[in-house]
Amino acid sequence: MIRNIRQALVEYSGMLWDGGYRNGTAWSAEEQRPTMDDFYNWRDLRVMDEIHWYGWYIDYWMEGGLLRDVFSHQITAPRHWNMLMQPTKYTRAELDYSVVVGDGWDSIASFDPHCRSLAHKRGPFYSSYSTSGCEPVAVISAEKLREGPEETEAIAIALLNDKRMRQHVITQEVWDCIWREVIVNKKGGFSKAADHVTGSNKNEPNFSSEMLEEMISQLDRLIKKYRGPQWRKFSTADRIVSLLVEHRALLQVELNEVVTGVRKLTNKDYLGPKERARRREVIHQAESRGNTNHVNGELELVQRELKTKEGMTLEQEGTEDYSDYFNAIEGDVAEKNERSIRQYTHLEKDEATRLEGVEQQLSRERELASAAQKEDYSDYFNAMEGDAVEKKERRTRQYAHLEKDEATRLEGVEQQLERERELMLHR
Repeated sequence: MIRNIRQALVEYSGMLWDGGYRNGTAWSAEEQRPTMDDFYNWRDLRVMDEIHWYGWYIDYWMEGGLLRDVFSHQITAPRHWNMLMQPTKYTRAELDYSVVVGDGWDSIASFDPHCRSLAHKRGPFYSSYSTSGCEPVAVISAEKLREGPEETEAIAIALLNDKRMRQHVITQEVWDCIWREVIVNKKGGFSKAADHVTGSNKNEPNFSSEMLEEMISQLDRLIKKYRGPQWRKFSTADRIVSLLVEHRALLQVELNEVVTGVRKLTNKDYLGPKERARRREVIHQAESRGNTNHVNGELELVQRELKTKEGMTLEQEGTEDYSDYFNAIEGDVAEKNERSIRQYTHLEKDEATRLEGVEQQLSRERELASAAQKEDYSDYFNAMEGDAVEKKERRTRQYAHLEKDEATRLEGVEQQLERERELMLHR
């Protein structure tokens, strides 16, 4: 499932703010929760990193779990990978590729152990690197799920092609009906959630040119990669390129609107660290000069939206560190994801064991059937033939005995008739 990178970033940061609790329990005191300004500052830095995580996510699945650095996208070592999988434990500087791995590393390909357990054997890296298979069988667009039933059909076909799932897929005649009732007729309470997931909310914040350019750069990298010759025979790569080209075009339009001033940025928008720092400096310069009306025509707007917190000077603003708060929330999300992966892997293993048992049973039945076809029944038929011969011999002996008895009887009859003729002559 691929999301538009812009919508993915909005939902990710919103999830961390809305879910300001740990392990299902709300924070005990309101003062423990950062202010919105603190959240905006943290979000600007984190979302810039998440742009790289977005591209890494696509590479991870397309390459079957090949271990890569999130930020440089180079093939990395398992020890570096294990650190990357704990982003709330290490700082960005501590995760730097040159620090952990070093430029002189031999770039030996390694794969996520979760993928080695699946063994689907797809993708261009299987033949050269012996990956075992996290590669997708289909690529689905979250946004296009609302545009027509084609995405629903693609999901259903992928499930039908899986021998584990095909028995659970409903008949094709109702696929379009389900999409129409859920999406068009908004039944089942799905429409509001779908509007949020697919970016139909018109009140979504804007992005600064700094952040939009970073997104476009990441999409350019992915488009170039999956248009490469080694991916030409894979329909999944073609679909990824097609979707990312559309997303890039939308980002370019938005970038043009931001640069030309058609889109007006506010403090609530995704400003990025550079733009937010620039706005803070505008206020600082204005107040240091005693000018509370305008600086380059934008002070009034910025000052209204970027207010100083009570009891904190402008120099202190934005220096308070709430990274532990957001890292705690993100850590909970990562832990839940890890549990889901472990559970999925366990279910995959159980299902593989069950299917192996079924295949072994079928193999035994095929062997028995084959043996039955080749079995020698000559003894059986010989026995039957022997019984027939014996019965024939018994009948022959019986007939011979009867013939002998009849001959004796007839001989006696002839002798009796002879005696009677002699008696008649003497008379």
